[in-house]
Amino acid sequence: MKTINLKLGDELVQNKEYEKAISLYMAAFEDNGQYKIDPKLDYYNTIAIKLFVLFNQMVVDKKTITDEAKIIINHIYDNAKILWTEYPALSNEMAVEQITKFIKFAYEAFLDKNLIKNKSFKSKIENKEKLTIDVQKSAEFIHFFDTNFIYDLDVQKILCSPNLINPLSKAIIANLAFENFFTELRSIILKKCLSEPERIDNDIELINLLRAISINSFMTEYSWFQKKEEIKFIEQLHESIIERLKKKKYKIYLCEILILSSYKLLYEFAGLKEFILEINKNDKRINEIVKAQILDIEKELEISKSIKNLTNIEDEVSIKVQNQYEIYPYPRWASDFEIYNDNSYLKTKKSQFPSLKNIEIKKILIAGCGTGQHPISIASYETNAEIHAIDLSKKSISYGIRKAEEFGIKNIKWFQADLLKIGNINEKYDAIECCGVLHHMRDPNKGFNILSGMLNPNGIMKIGLYARAFRNQLKPVKEFIEDNNLKKDIDSIRKARKLIRTNNIKKAYYNNYDFYTVSSFIDLFMHEQELDFNILEIENLIGKNFKFLGFTFPIAIKEQTFNKYDSLFPDNKDRNNLRNWGILETTEKYLFRTMYNFIIQKNK
Repeated sequence: MKTINLKLGDELVQNKEYEKAISLYMAAFEDNGQYKIDPKLDYYNTIAIKLFVLFNQMVVDKKTITDEAKIIINHIYDNAKILWTEYPALSNEMAVEQITKFIKFAYEAFLDKNLIKNKSFKSKIENKEKLTIDVQKSAEFIHFFDTNFIYDLDVQKILCSPNLINPLSKAIIANLAFENFFTELRSIILKKCLSEPERIDNDIELINLLRAISINSFMTEYSWFQKKEEIKFIEQLHESIIERLKKKKYKIYLCEILILSSYKLLYEFAGLKEFILEINKNDKRINEIVKAQILDIEKELEISKSIKNLTNIEDEVSIKVQNQYEIYPYPRWASDFEIYNDNSYLKTKKSQFPSLKNIEIKKILIAGCGTGQHPISIASYETNAEIHAIDLSKKSISYGIRKAEEFGIKNIKWFQADLLKIGNINEKYDAIECCGVLHHMRDPNKGFNILSGMLNPNGIMKIGLYARAFRNQLKPVKEFIEDNNLKKDIDSIRKARKLIRTNNIKKAYYNNYDFYTVSSFIDLFMHEQELDFNILEIENLIGKNFKFLGFTFPIAIKEQTFNKYDSLFPDNKDRNNLRNWGILETTEKYLFRTMYNFIIQKNK
């Protein structure tokens, strides 16, 4: 019934029958008379996003909605940051939809106000009945606008709309045109901050917009391209502020600090820290920015000093990988987690894999914890087990510890260690998760065997390995980077991303989330060490000491993937035949998007 309601709701949305659609969505959303938001249940999140989109559509179309719907939607809006952060693919789709709509409105406003200075472009879009401007075109032509358009009140209503600012300040949006549009807008505001700082400071809407640009620039790790003149202007502005601070006579404007933070970490601007911290005490508008760009960095540096080293790191490949993640911790994330005391690690796994044998889960190892999202996610619902998290990079671990403290997670012990030597610590675990790690080793089999030796009888292991079919798609980009001798510093990454776009290398990849931050770009295209696998190689890796229980899939393709499997192999209800999955993969080339994620259980 829930599925039917969702499908009918989607049809009604297409017909713009929003009132009826939202009633059906809410019916699907309802569970025993209660409306729930559960960050661990993709189903509810999907519906929540649909409701949120509907809400925005009704606002735009000046539709009325029921009081009941308003209450539910406001609850979603107020309490679910997960809509923007926990599920980037869904939030990205929603944000781009909203941005596209509002930029189209912006074009119409520009025409009405005669703010587009390029006659040729203007003539192309003057016929509003044929206006089909999308984000792509808006990004290409922003430089045709009169730069004073940002002061126009009607235009500000659009560019500074919450429907534009909310996604900008809450999500990394995997859309190249979106990036281009706001890169150009940042450049325009920079010039205005230099020439008219007081005017910008007194414009509340523009300050809010600039703040959102600063937050997004930070989230993307300053991957947006910077023109030489912009770099020069930022350097000049920094020097100017330092001089004014020394003389103690001249005002320093909020917009100047915000525009600096839109191009580089505030932490990296020498001589400004104490002044910025003082501003932070009195102006809440920069609290979030100062926390992320100064206070969190300092806290992580302190945390790093207390991290216990369990093993030496001596292997050549391990050292190279460690160095990469010390400079570029990955992934940087901001998702919130809720604790569910009525759930457990085993219960969660049993619901996914019915053939899993019952065992007692007292101790869990996350081998290669990165920046902590993985162990924190498990610890948020498994409160009874002791969780150990290890990684090569102290900087990554420090990030994870800070996030764990923010979320009140206390059942994780963090260690710096090399997986190659972790077997010497004489620890045994009931469950081990090692996702996205083994394929970065010189010898994945050696790493797997070490983990296997640390697993108790009947213990379970989750493994994530690169899928060869997907990695092969990346070869044109990797080859282009190598041919152009592009390095792993931030200036080179900006250059690499621009050159890839300019040369239309693997254009389809521009919608991938990992293209849009520096650390993920390096992890994806420029990693120090990586291997990939096929299903036969997975079978050989597992060997005879483990039982294969099944693969896990993203919610977006899970149902359809299982339906395909069941239609081909109806006698294998548990979907735990690895050879069958190999057969299915031959017909579904990109069945395993980016990675094979699977669960195995150790034999007695």
